[in-house]
Amino acid sequence: TGSAGQKRVPIKFLQNYKILLPPISLQNEFANFVQQVDKSKVAVQKSLDETQKLYDSLMQEYFG
Repeated sequence: TGSAGQKRVPIKFLQNYKILLPPISLQNEFANFVQQVDKSKVAVQKSLDETQKLYDSLMQEYFG
């Protein structure tokens, strides 16, 4: 048995399976894409925060 009462998978069982990996160039391309998405997410969040501050300021000015 393994941790938490779960049975372990025998190594011989795993040796019968081939794990397919995409070429390193495709892996790198995907990693770059993820980095760009993360950068975009940060930029969008910053814009949302600034917009919320402006909205709050205008609401205070007009209805405060």
